[in-house]
Order: sequence, then structure tokens, then C-alpha cells
Amino acid sequence: MTPDSKKTNYSGLINQEGILVAHINHMAVYRDSNINQYASSIETFIIMCPKNIRDEAMNKLRELGLRRGGTIKINDKDQRAYDDLWIYTNELLEKNNLIFKTGTYLIGHD
Repeated sequence: MTPDSKKTNYSGLINQEGILVAHINHMAVYRDSNINQYASSIETFIIMCPKNIRDEAMNKLRELGLRRGGTIKINDKDQRAYDDLWIYTNELLEKNNLIFKTGTYLIGHD
């Protein structure tokens, strides 16, 4: 063990990408079958994202006035706004090279 390493009770990493993939699959199903669950799952999706993306997406959520609670009925306008929020969040992930990776590297990377 190196001096700056710490012993932990955990033996491996959390497969956050796998969890996100499963969640995205559920979001796609909910979009057509349960619009309230769709809205809630997009908010959960944002919470699961890396901090810098989460902060930007949460700001967009508030900007769109979508923060809802309980069982508020989602209308067609809200659904389009949640669609836009999902697209916006995916674009942030793509811009940060976390999805649809382009294979670009930082200068000096071998």
C-alpha cells in the first residue's frame, strides 16, 4: 500500500454506467406508458449524473419550471419540456465525452 492510499471496506467500484443504462431504458418505456413516472425518472437521471452536469441540468430544470412533487399531473406541454430536458442532459454528457465518445485525447496523452 502506498502512503496516500486508504484501506476501505469496499472491494470494487460501483458500475454507475451500467446503472445509468438500465435507468435510461426505463425512461424510454415510461415515456410511452406512464408520463408521471417518465418525469420523475428524468429528475432521477439528472441526480445520477456527474456533479458538473447535474448542476447545469438542475438549473435547466428550474429554468423550465418543471420541479414538481407528489402526483401533479403532467400535461403535453410538460412532457415536451421534459423531453427537452432529457435532450439537454444528453448533450451535456456528450459534450463532456461521457457518451458517444469521439476518441479525442488531451494533449500529451499517449
